[in-house]
Amino acid sequence: MRLGIEAIYNSNKYITGIERYLFLMLEALGQVDNSILDEIVLFVSQPLDVSASVNGIRISQKISDVETLPILVTKEKLGLLHSTFVPPIGIADVPILYTLHDVGRYLFPELMHPIVRDVHIPQFNLLLEQENVRLLTVSKTSKKNIESVLGLASEKISIAKLFVSKNLTSQKNKAPNLRTLKKYKIKPPFFLAVGYFSPTKNASLIIRAHRKYQLMLKNSKSLVVVGRRGWDKEFERELLLSKNVIRLENISEEELVDLYKLSDKFISASLIEGFGLPLLESAFFDCPVVCSDIEVYKEILGDTGYYFEPLDEDYLAQLMLLPANPRLQNHKISSFSAKEMGKELLSAYTSIVLK
Repeated sequence: MRLGIEAIYNSNKYITGIERYLFLMLEALGQVDNSILDEIVLFVSQPLDVSASVNGIRISQKISDVETLPILVTKEKLGLLHSTFVPPIGIADVPILYTLHDVGRYLFPELMHPIVRDVHIPQFNLLLEQENVRLLTVSKTSKKNIESVLGLASEKISIAKLFVSKNLTSQKNKAPNLRTLKKYKIKPPFFLAVGYFSPTKNASLIIRAHRKYQLMLKNSKSLVVVGRRGWDKEFERELLLSKNVIRLENISEEELVDLYKLSDKFISASLIEGFGLPLLESAFFDCPVVCSDIEVYKEILGDTGYYFEPLDEDYLAQLMLLPANPRLQNHKISSFSAKEMGKELLSAYTSIVLK
């Protein structure tokens, strides 16, 4: 089977959620018996820095955009198209698996990017009417939410859980490089927040809580926020009003690992997540986690995190005052692996092709 993967919005310039997702998919497919695949065809708007093969399966790239995608999909004679972001309208002769990470676009439409709110939601609604379409998501929580919000039958939704990539896990036993702190003028100890700062990440609350925390403690810790600028104007305004906050955008994976290892606490205040990969990564490197009390975070961390209501900045400020609790370092993350995701991906592919 020739597998097509839509990656039109992926970029080499930034490594955000959609880029990480593609890399994890390819890594996962390389860890399992993928003999049902003859070739993987990536539909991209620009050539991506990816391997030419994965576990013996050739990877080719075809330049495409949203308008030309249906034409190219038909031309390539695919057995299946896996769309990771763009709702592929106008494709009736090829089975489609669409990854919907969460239902944030339906629960918080006012917080979505205009492309998602005004273009993708109507397109996605049309996509769901097609018989050749199934959904893939990244957690049990997200599947349950999709069933509830969209009214879809359970058998139409598969799960392929994320994991910490080999590029990061290979650095587990390496001592952190203190030159990373010097390079970015970070003075330990510090708090860490990582992500693409869109409004549903609720990062402005972290900034406000940190400001209140600083009023309560004279020798307070700095806050380091790592991630690409999104469209959260409130977050940008809060940054301008804050002190002792360090903003980083394009850092290497090695530097990110250094920050995970050296930070006092990892903080996430998301209103909704499909999974929460930075949370899992920070846990892998034994960084205590303080996060919003949402169901998917409990699916990942269980009782090993400090939870707060995602609108309660006062309680988050109090949690910042607490010393790192040793129990936070006993994360149970072994169930999230490349092999497991690979098996789940192949199961989803075969279920839609053979249905």
